[in-house]
Amino acid sequence: MQVVIFSSPSREEMLQNLINELKGFDVFVIDSLDTFGKEKFWYRWEMARKYCIETNHDNYLIIPDDISNLDLDVIQKLHVHFKDKPFFCSVSNDGRQSCWGNQVNRFNDFMFNGYLIRDMGFFDCGGLTNRKTLSTIKIDPVPPHWFDSPIKSSGVGYQITTKCRRHNIPMYIPNPSLSYHGNHESVMHPFERKRNPLICKTKKRN
Repeated sequence: MQVVIFSSPSREEMLQNLINELKGFDVFVIDSLDTFGKEKFWYRWEMARKYCIETNHDNYLIIPDDISNLDLDVIQKLHVHFKDKPFFCSVSNDGRQSCWGNQVNRFNDFMFNGYLIRDMGFFDCGGLTNRKTLSTIKIDPVPPHWFDSPIKSSGVGYQITTKCRRHNIPMYIPNPSLSYHGNHESVMHPFERKRNPLICKTKKRN
């Protein structure tokens, strides 16, 4: 499994802890300041996509540096489950039930190793996927007018989501979360996350 981590300035400790947690996996960190910021996040994701499909791996985990306590065993098993099928599966579950006009496909939900894997119809940038998926879509520049409102996101999750809907690629969210995300300060949305924090709790694991 190829892992790509999006790293942010001032999060060296978080990044190192995450790298330690991922010991034994191929890890590539995108940390160039030239690619940092909400307006350039599309470029980071396209860098990650290209890097992944140029490796010898078929399965990928693309995540930010501020998560921890990943259930790597189930993540690897999910990759086997979705072998040769296009998909995205978030590693975090922050409780959102709707995003970008999604339609929940409850008939596609299934239990997997103690998790309810729900076909929620949206993907917000951090999770697992495979070669078949990343060979189908690419990330285009986000137009400047997208950022007219300070509370808008990077536009990348919206773009991935709409492209996946166009290609009938399912997008799953686990319940509970496959990773932990705390109430620390957000780099991408500092003001919005103070009002609406995205906290993801996980199963207790050894």
